[in-house]
Amino acid sequence: MSSEDDREIVQDFPDNLQELSFDEWCDLHQSDPRRFDSYRLKVLNDLIDSAPAESKPRLRGLLFRMEGESRRSKSRLGYNLCLSSMMMEMLDEMRAQIHLLCAADINELKEQAVNPASAKVIPFNASGKTEEPN
Repeated sequence: MSSEDDREIVQDFPDNLQELSFDEWCDLHQSDPRRFDSYRLKVLNDLIDSAPAESKPRLRGLLFRMEGESRRSKSRLGYNLCLSSMMMEMLDEMRAQIHLLCAADINELKEQAVNPASAKVIPFNASGKTEEPN
């Protein structure tokens, strides 16, 4: 397919992509996989755009990683297995964090929140000259 075909797909986005049923997505995937991928990316990017600002970088990074895996995979099954593995890794990380929180002493956590660790501030000399100690 040429870039002219890609432009046609982008210009042809229906207004109701989020309203497509599962069966409509399946039919689209079987009849026109390229259009399906364009629509899928549009829906995902719209979803990321509607997310809170602090979540957007992580979501964009995750989408970038998923698209990279999609290009590397030799089959859709391989791609889906890779995504499943990524999801399980993230769930394991979340489970580990929950266990840490449950095992932590609540008083210690409160103390850390109230009295954060201090740091030594090193002065920055803007002139670039080093000062001789007295």
